[in-house]
Amino acid sequence: MSAQTSEPGADDEWGSSAIGDAFETLDDELASAQREASGAREIALSRSRDLLEKVERTLKKTA
Repeated sequence: MSAQTSEPGADDEWGSSAIGDAFETLDDELASAQREASGAREIALSRSRDLLEKVERTLKKTA
């Protein structure tokens, strides 16, 4: 009903705007996920480094 009373092309404009908003939201969520993944990777690498340092200390003690 609103489509019948709206201006011609208004639905096209709304659709373009909605798609643009969806892309913007998706880009924001993707950037956020990448930051979170980067943080998780940093933690994992830090733990791996800690483990390697522990192995190194153990090897030095037994050498």
